[in-house]
Amino acid sequence: MPDGFGWQGLSEPDADEAVREAAGRFECLGAEVREVPAPLHRQGVHFWNGVGVEGTWAIMVRGEGMGHGWLGYHDTALVEFYGRSRRVRAQDLSPTVKMVTILGHYLGERYHGRYYARAQNLRRKRQQFEAWAQSRGYRTAAETLARDWERMVTPYRYLREHWVHIRTVNVVESPFAALRLRTDAAKRFKRSDRATAVIWKMLMVAERRFRRLNAPHLLAKVYAGVRYVDGVEATQEVAA
Repeated sequence: MPDGFGWQGLSEPDADEAVREAAGRFECLGAEVREVPAPLHRQGVHFWNGVGVEGTWAIMVRGEGMGHGWLGYHDTALVEFYGRSRRVRAQDLSPTVKMVTILGHYLGERYHGRYYARAQNLRRKRQQFEAWAQSRGYRTAAETLARDWERMVTPYRYLREHWVHIRTVNVVESPFAALRLRTDAAKRFKRSDRATAVIWKMLMVAERRFRRLNAPHLLAKVYAGVRYVDGVEATQEVAA
């Protein structure tokens, strides 16, 4: 990828030369080596800054490293220790972490997620990428994106309140997560009906702790087939 070399003030000439030399050796050994241009590669750092800086701050700092809206084991001792430690020993954080913390906090408080949202939207520029890939001869990449696009954007066709459930819930794994540590005990039953009864009882107990659905009063609209665009009901005015 030639766009990854020769960055003035950023690239290390010896590293560039070492990579090119290694590529040449692979070619001598019979491998097919060719340049694949990717003009957006040099803009990738700007996309990442929008997502990575504010997103990292939101999860790793404001969210105490745990985050919200996902199903799984939440280590209460760890999150409490981390939250307390980062407040009393912030001076021990690395310069990079300090920079991300300060800049992420500024972006979040000053612009309220605007640039994070814009960076995320840039990742969804499907048609532009497809046209670029086709024009550059990357037909397979364009075909793969076109084939899988519907699956990739499915969550955005439901209301925003349910996005977190669509992205994080595994309807098979989640209910049985509570049984993992009890699998060996179930195997000791000589009769399968008794093991089934114990497993069923444990599922009923675990059901009491299942996370409730966000905005349950809107579920009727989903069932009725109401169409949503980027999480907003299609009958409403959807912001560009």
